[in-house]
Amino acid sequence: MYDSVHENFVVRIRGQKFSDSDQLEFTKNFGQLSIPTLKQTLGKDQKGTPNFMSTVSNIKINGEQIGQFGNEELDWHSDLNYKERPHAWSLLHALKIPPTGGETHFVNTRLAYENLPKKKKAEINNLKARHDIWSLSLQKGSKEHGKLLPGMPKPDNFHEKEWWKTHNGIEHPLVRTHPITNKKALYFGRRLNLYIPGMPYEESEKLLDYLYLYSIKNTEFIWIQKWQLGDLIIWDNRSGMHRRETFNPEHERLMRRTNTQGEKPF
Repeated sequence: MYDSVHENFVVRIRGQKFSDSDQLEFTKNFGQLSIPTLKQTLGKDQKGTPNFMSTVSNIKINGEQIGQFGNEELDWHSDLNYKERPHAWSLLHALKIPPTGGETHFVNTRLAYENLPKKKKAEINNLKARHDIWSLSLQKGSKEHGKLLPGMPKPDNFHEKEWWKTHNGIEHPLVRTHPITNKKALYFGRRLNLYIPGMPYEESEKLLDYLYLYSIKNTEFIWIQKWQLGDLIIWDNRSGMHRRETFNPEHERLMRRTNTQGEKPF
């Protein structure tokens, strides 16, 4: 299993009937459990969710949503990319799914990098990119797209075109080397929140747009997970990104997510 995810970036196991404790114990096979994203980002816990686990759901109890992300479409991202040590592995278990929608797309940015022209690889191999946490990763067109994360302090120049160039976001290599396989992959995190320090704005945007669109528009690099009840998806954040399609808010979706601690990208 461990080797399979390294090779394929994402693996699906169907028909799992994990309890929360089962999933936590299984996740330990991939490394040390990591504090959930919501806790690390905003210092918040989810009621009724065990430590080292998060709930992804649109379900509301007494008017309060029990999990993250609702039914909105989520843009391409890599988990916790804005931290010094992003998540390594992520595991998502389906406990309740809508009849349609909510598919999760995965793009293998290791394959994307491997298929780049040699000249382009040489151009980007030593570049760094600055990642920030400020803006939501909701899909363009969403009423929430680009808004500040709830609870985040608002920069004075938030509405300026290049405001994020002056923030103190974390810097990671644009081309990341996997610590186990030693293979290289493009490392974007979230395109909306990305900038190449020291490069003129227009050049940074042009290069990042090229690499990003090259990756997500090439069907050879994409795999789509159409959820069934009991599916367990395991993916390696060091080798790709994922996104989620929207679904009817009248239908309930309930997932449990666990993550493992990662290393500082190099």
